[in-house]
Amino acid sequence: MRKDLVRPGLPSQRGTLRLHRFPLRRQSQESRRLSRVSSATIKDEVASPGVASFLIIGITDERRVIDRAAILHSNDSHEIPLALEYIHTDRLCFGGEQLAKHPRVSHAEPRMNKPQFQSATERYERWLREQTPIIDRDLRSKYRKMRKEGVFTFFRGTFYRWVDLWEGKRKELRENGVLIRKAPEILSVGDLHIENFGTWRDAEGRLVWGINDFDEAYPLRYLNDLVRLATSAFFAIQEVRADWSLSHEKACDAILKGYREGHASGGAPFALTRCTPWLWNIATNPSRTPEQFWEKIRERTRGAGGKHLGKILKEARKALDHSAPEDPTAVPTDLRLRQAGVGSLGRPRFVQFYEGRAGQILREAKRIAPSAAVFAGFGPVIKQPYQKLLHKAVRLSDPFFIVAGNWTVRRLAFDSDKIPLESLKTVQDATAFFQAMGTETANIHLGGGKARAVEKHLEAQSRHAPDWLIQASSAMAGITKQDFDDFCVTKLGIEKKM
Repeated sequence: MRKDLVRPGLPSQRGTLRLHRFPLRRQSQESRRLSRVSSATIKDEVASPGVASFLIIGITDERRVIDRAAILHSNDSHEIPLALEYIHTDRLCFGGEQLAKHPRVSHAEPRMNKPQFQSATERYERWLREQTPIIDRDLRSKYRKMRKEGVFTFFRGTFYRWVDLWEGKRKELRENGVLIRKAPEILSVGDLHIENFGTWRDAEGRLVWGINDFDEAYPLRYLNDLVRLATSAFFAIQEVRADWSLSHEKACDAILKGYREGHASGGAPFALTRCTPWLWNIATNPSRTPEQFWEKIRERTRGAGGKHLGKILKEARKALDHSAPEDPTAVPTDLRLRQAGVGSLGRPRFVQFYEGRAGQILREAKRIAPSAAVFAGFGPVIKQPYQKLLHKAVRLSDPFFIVAGNWTVRRLAFDSDKIPLESLKTVQDATAFFQAMGTETANIHLGGGKARAVEKHLEAQSRHAPDWLIQASSAMAGITKQDFDDFCVTKLGIEKKM
């Protein structure tokens, strides 16, 4: 929960005004004008000499929640300058009823010069630590990685910012006439981007390509996945520096074409054959050889010793037991921490090594945390989003992928992992590549149960503004770049000098 910040030097006082109903979902945090609170409730006064603090909920005259400095008028006509903060709860306070949860009150001087990104990140970290154990060393590595590798890596690692900023931009685009209303809400991937695709083997041993990361799955408007994927294409085209001869506009067109065709056909999973050479070349790129794979595993894993990991290690081993190899000669040898991905860096992730007569076998266990959409106020935690999403999607499933308690467990191999950005330099038919990603997104969305509603809305949206995806993803690319600039002036990930 966020803290309410109050300027010191004010008289201690109490006031109670009427509380009106207001939207629970957070509004955009950018470009909001300061306003006067038209109604609020002051709860639980906490006072010390020369300091007044209040737990409050406020709405503006436009009926929008605000999170900037505002003026609260109390019963005795004193004006109390406050920095209002969001309260995430599904239950409000009416007629003196108690809130579901109260944020803590701080007596500290408000730091108006703190970058918005840092403030949001600190709140997200506090919230995340309440949901799952955190490996601080890996979390610091995440910030260093984002700082070193640039805006695309930053984009991948900050879905908690995206889900909030996109909601504000979506409403702005709707008010500006770019987007139409009533986009259907379906169980979505959430954190979809160009590096969220990989390969695995299905039950028949076929090499399958598709979306392979559902850490942030949550019910969202279907537009979220399309816009985020198109925004990642914007950054990838800049960073891959391959001779794709493809503009961002053409990539957006290809994504939409694939998405429409996937919906129209009822979906079709991608089992790789030499009949799709452009996709086969990606999956069998030299960067994905067994030698390269084992080298990366050795580089990015470390010992999992330490008393602070005792309980987590026990949980991980129990989850891994559900996916033990069938080889009777395979014996578990070493359980190691793995550093991989960007968005999930900091959450416990272990690799179990097995030694058998036929060679080494790997299993990975990763701790589950609720989607950042819950943090952003989109709703409560939902149970088993993985199973719900994958059970109904058009998909050739990975038989080694399971959910065991609070962990996901999967097989790791050189041909069962994500496809890194550098492998995409081999893409010669980039249009077909982006079109395939659009089709795979449709494969997942078809399991949401609102296929016809999505098709009708997309058709109406495309008639209303044919370039809507270009406009929306370009706008979000700009916002992400600004957020990255804000991140770069923080000290997140920078080691403190002793």
